[in-house]
Amino acid sequence: MTRWQRRPAVDPDQLPLAFGGVPAPAPPVPIIAPCPGKAATSREAAQRVRPSRAESDRRRILHYVVSRGAEGATRDDIVRVLGIEIQTVCPRVDELLTLAHLEQTKERRHTRSGASAFILVATAAGRAADSLALQSSPPDGSV
Repeated sequence: MTRWQRRPAVDPDQLPLAFGGVPAPAPPVPIIAPCPGKAATSREAAQRVRPSRAESDRRRILHYVVSRGAEGATRDDIVRVLGIEIQTVCPRVDELLTLAHLEQTKERRHTRSGASAFILVATAAGRAADSLALQSSPPDGSV
């Protein structure tokens, strides 16, 4: 087709909502983030994570952020306090954001490097999930 030829009409149902289309049904929440738009190595790494390890990391991160209350925590705080690598914290936080267990505020706090980072706080759903996780924890108290 040359640039002077008329393009076929677009089905409005195929347009994004911003252009007058209809909203697409929400996809199910992934257990492990598929890393859309990330490098192939990030996608491969996400697929290699054991589901039990990812779940354990999510529970620890959620419990820490819940314990911080309204003060919340940055990703850097999570790395510093829990001793989990930033490469692990970021995808787990993204999953918790997708699950609506955490929300990112508009407020920022300085990290150890002096950079400005968004503060994460637990939602009501996140606090409820943390409470349920604590009730089903092993007797030794590990989360």
